[in-house]
Amino acid sequence: MVKTAALELTTRCRLECPKCERTLMKKKEKLANVDMTMELVDFYCASAFDKIILSGSYGDPIYHPNFLEVVKRLKAAGKVIWISTNGSGKSKEFFRELFAMLDIDDQVSFAVDGYYGSAGGYRVNFTESDFEQVIEILEMGSKEFDVRVRWQYIPFSFNEQDIEKARDLAHSKNIHFMVKKSTRWDGPDDPMMPKDKSLVGQFYLDHHEFIDS
Repeated sequence: MVKTAALELTTRCRLECPKCERTLMKKKEKLANVDMTMELVDFYCASAFDKIILSGSYGDPIYHPNFLEVVKRLKAAGKVIWISTNGSGKSKEFFRELFAMLDIDDQVSFAVDGYYGSAGGYRVNFTESDFEQVIEILEMGSKEFDVRVRWQYIPFSFNEQDIEKARDLAHSKNIHFMVKKSTRWDGPDDPMMPKDKSLVGQFYLDHHEFIDS
């Protein structure tokens, strides 16, 4: 049995996604920038956990000040690493160095919810140039390195019409594409919810009643 630990490396993030706990806490001035210490990272390096998930409810792991060193130490300790990130705000060279440390058992998921013109609809501060660079990074990872990279796409009302265009773009560049259906909605009338209810997470559908107008 694989023993897995999910680590929240940092509360830092450059985006201001409206439903994110970090955004809500920052508005209340109840969240400071906090980073996991390297001593605690070393604890997990020496632990019995086989797989380490680097994600975050309050921050994006790549913004930890010593992120590449964190990955280097975990890989030196023989850990499998799964990373979840938006991928923006870091250079292609940064990701080239990251991918070079990883192998086929590792995974990097890029949360990009949209296409040209819609990708910043939820990921506030995610620009067109960010979108273009992240696509280039995904293509680089999939073609030049022995690591699993994927484009994770959450459907919203403003981007549901772009899913197939995004999927086609991903496939043209040999990028694995995944639609992730969210259940984080503020009631059945949430304006961000996809109009196509097949794109809404099943757990949410099972616990809410929709009335056709």
